[in-house]
Formats: sequence, C-alpha cells, structure tokens
Amino acid sequence: MAILEPFALAIGFLLSYVYDFTLSYGFAIAILTVIINVIIFPLTLRQTRSTKRMQDAQSDIKKLQKQYKDNKEELNKAMAAMYKEKGINPLGCILPLIIQMPIWFALFRVLREPLSFIPSTSVLFKDLEVSTSLTFFNMDLQIPPSEVAGWVDRVPYLILILFVILTALYQQQQITKKTGKSDNPQAQQMQMVGKVMPIFFGFISWTLPTGLVVYFLTGNIFRIGQQALIVKLDDREEVKKWVEVEARSIDDAIKAGLNELNLEDATQANINILREPEGGVFGVGGTKALVRVSVRNGGSRNYTNKRRNNNRNNNSKNPNKNGYKKQYDSKKPRVEADKD
Repeated sequence: MAILEPFALAIGFLLSYVYDFTLSYGFAIAILTVIINVIIFPLTLRQTRSTKRMQDAQSDIKKLQKQYKDNKEELNKAMAAMYKEKGINPLGCILPLIIQMPIWFALFRVLREPLSFIPSTSVLFKDLEVSTSLTFFNMDLQIPPSEVAGWVDRVPYLILILFVILTALYQQQQITKKTGKSDNPQAQQMQMVGKVMPIFFGFISWTLPTGLVVYFLTGNIFRIGQQALIVKLDDREEVKKWVEVEARSIDDAIKAGLNELNLEDATQANINILREPEGGVFGVGGTKALVRVSVRNGGSRNYTNKRRNNNRNNNSKNPNKNGYKKQYDSKKPRVEADKD
C-alpha cells in the first residue's frame, strides 16, 4: 500500500540507526518500540486516566442508573454529562491502538522486505545482504512462528506469544482490579475488550513476523511500567481528599474521617451523612452510620445531613440526640441534605 510507504521508510531508517549501536536485530526492534511509545505517550496518558476515571466513577454511574432506571433517554443524557464533567472518554482505550495500526503494518512490511526500506548504507542492510535471517534468542524475526518447522524449534516462539498474552492481561488488570464486576454496559464493554484483545494479539502473533511479536511484547512491558507510574502519580495527587467511614454513631464516623484526612476540625471538611445508624431489634441486625468526609478547599463550612428536615424538630427538643448536633452546634454549620 502506497500510503504505508512513508511509515515503512521511517521505521526502516530508525531501525537501522538503532541497529548501528546495538548490533542486535531484536534489541533494535525493542528500542524502536520504546521510542514509538514515548512519542505517543500523550495519547497513552489520556487513555490511562480516562480508563481510571471510568472505574472510579462506578458508584456515581450506579446512582444514575437507579435514579433514571425507567427513563433510558434521561439516563444517557445524565451519563454523557457526567463523562464530560469527569473527563471520561468511553472509547479512549481504543485510540492508541488505532494510532499504532499504521506502525504495525509498516513494521510488517519492513520485516518482510527489509532491503526495500532500510538505507543501503547502513550496517543492518549489509548484514541482511550477507545473512538471509538475523536471529534473536534463536528466533528468526523475519518469519512467523507458524512457518517454523518442528515443534521443538517452535518452543521459544510459543513462549514469546505466551508472554504477549500474559503481559497484555496484566496491563488490563492494572486499571480494573480495584473495581470488580460492573453493571454499567459501557464499563462491561471495556472489560470485555480488555479480556478479548490479549487473546486476539496472541492469535495473530502466530501468523505475524516474530519481530512484530517482539514489538507487541516490548510495548506491553513498557506500558505496564508507564501505567503504574501514571496511576501512582495520580493517586498521590488524589490521596486523602475524601474517605467514607462506617461507625456505630455519626459522631464517631466523622471523627474517624477527620483523623484519616489529618484535619484539625470539621470546619476544614465537607461532611455527607450517607446513612444514619439503626439499632435493629434489641440491638441485633442494626446498621452502622456511613459518612463521607472530604477536604474542603476554602469557603464556608459545608455539612450534609440526609434527614435534616425530618430531624429538625426532634433536634431542637433534644440537641444531643444524634451526637453530632452537640459537637458542631457552636460552629453553626451549614447543612445540606443528600437526597435518597
């Protein structure tokens, strides 16, 4: 294909340039892979963060599904608005793959017809003229594993393909392992793609030049480290911004949340009472209080009580009934209710 000629010539040039330093066809392909992944890093960064945000937003998605369970049109509008607000692109995980497809096809052509795309003055060109194949760990990188004669000779090729599948699966698990199974159709679709793609790459690796399989494996390993770094940096930025705490009383839950966030007092936090404690029957079968405490970025105090209106009269008669009333009355907090 004529449209791939510029890509093939560029890859042939880079491959020969790296080979001049390494004198190893396999390591040259691996370094070429790293260079390409560094170039497309901005896309990978957006993909990783979008996927992580999608996983982190599962609780919000479930709330929307519950709220609009009888109105799919409103649910889709609410989901689209939430995606836009949180910077989520449901198809973001596909974009880096699409961008790399011309590179895959171009590298395929370079490996199949190296003398047509590698500069004639390069060391790699001269080595390929002398030898019909350049091996890497006893593997001919110019032929696919399916063309290798004898199962014993195929062993290193099969191990290479197995590593491609395993690293691809681990790469997907890096982002999704904390969320588990989701009821959101789009999240389920992403998880399905994440499970199918490693098997797909393993399957096509059987019929592709082994050098391209080395490209796949190196790319997977590079992105595993890259994703780990991105997630770690993002988590460090977001760490301790909010917590959800369960306790026997609302007061205890709020205190525990403030301690976990290293806040001196409640004026530095937004407090959402997600669930009030219930004693059950004779103290059996009750539920604990559930409170979300988040760091407040300046401004007035902001506390929320799920049942503020229902309890207002009772609290005025018995200000200590709910525990937290006494603690925060002197600060006159502003209370906003979470709706059921």
